[in-house]
Order: sequence, then C-alpha cells, then structure tokens
Amino acid sequence: MSGFKTRGTPWTIIIGKDGIVKYNSFHIKPETAIKLIDTLKK
Repeated sequence: MSGFKTRGTPWTIIIGKDGIVKYNSFHIKPETAIKLIDTLKK
C-alpha cells in the first residue's frame, strides 16, 4: 500500500502499458473504469 500511496481498501489502480499509473483512487464507477481501460488498450 505504501508503494502506491493508497489509503484504504478497496482501492483502484489502473496502470497503462507504459507502466505509468493512469488512475489511483479509492473509488471508480465501473463504466468509467471500462472506458479508461478501453482507451488504454488502443
């Protein structure tokens, strides 16, 4: 948890193919996560 500076559970981290953290927060709506992941897959 300290490596990604999370503050609780559940915590969501989405990392791009480039290894850069694209999302790092306590909560994400499923629709938003799907859109972000679809964008990152391109």
